[in-house]
Amino acid sequence: MTLPWHQGLWQQLIARRRQDALPHALLLAGAPGLGKAHLAAALARSLVCETPDDSGRGCGRCRACRLHSAGTHPDLLCIAPPERGKALQVEQVRAITRFLSLTPQQAQGRVVTLLEADSMTLQAANALLKTLEEPPGAARLLLVSARPGRLPATLRSRCQRLLFTAPPLAQGLDWLRAQVTGRPDELSAALKLAGGAPLLARRYLEQDRLAHCDALLAQLEALAWGDATPERMAQALLKLALHDTLQWMYAWVADLLRIQAGGQTRHVKAQHQLGRLQTLAGAASPRGLFHLLARLETMSQPALNSLNAALVLEDLLITWQRCFGQGAPRT
Repeated sequence: MTLPWHQGLWQQLIARRRQDALPHALLLAGAPGLGKAHLAAALARSLVCETPDDSGRGCGRCRACRLHSAGTHPDLLCIAPPERGKALQVEQVRAITRFLSLTPQQAQGRVVTLLEADSMTLQAANALLKTLEEPPGAARLLLVSARPGRLPATLRSRCQRLLFTAPPLAQGLDWLRAQVTGRPDELSAALKLAGGAPLLARRYLEQDRLAHCDALLAQLEALAWGDATPERMAQALLKLALHDTLQWMYAWVADLLRIQAGGQTRHVKAQHQLGRLQTLAGAASPRGLFHLLARLETMSQPALNSLNAALVLEDLLITWQRCFGQGAPRT
């Protein structure tokens, strides 16, 4: 089953498939937590299913669907980074080329899903480009990306983009209520903090990330007012997932700039922290915030994740403190 907010996208895909107009390469693009990989998996199963249902979905009963569910269908391949936050390597992409060069064993064509495609190294992207330029037969490539802008333009131009957007707030909340327990204000705060992405909001709630988020902002406030030092705070933040820390800092800095520019506060992601963010925005240097935003963008790239996490955090916290004129004192 596809997720409720995928209905329109799914209908587009199936209509094109029935017209024999489905492209050989699709770029499923959108923010984290919108279910891009979920839809890619549903499409892959549909493409190999022996008897798709009236809506175009895999029947779930045929041998192909059972093999898909078990992860053993010989004509399906799913490639992902070796670890979360790591880059896709050229050898993984070369495995795709070898896979597609073989004759399909059961389906009409082979299907490859490439998760976190934007994490590819330049060498890997170049290797994939050769495959996209000369796609073999009825092969289909499904590239999943939260940051498609990081992909080379030459690669993006050879894919047709399927853009995922956040569902209406009411729809997202209805789905979230059916997935997790929590007070209405907690569900709403999690969904807004996740930028309206229901799957990301569910993870925040299941892992008690709202409490971590509030604690992190409190530490950043102490740093902004000169009541803490970057070195000690960096060590304390190592207990949190670096990915979440970078993501939240990026969202807060963007919100501070939005507030400073006089933007409507309803667009602020962390609505439950709005008052605190407005106070910070009134004291921060816009130029410093823009510089920090660029640093956060650079540091979140998978190719840099081999760097020492403590040093990455310390660098960002020093930059944050300087936005408030504290000068990042050292102990």
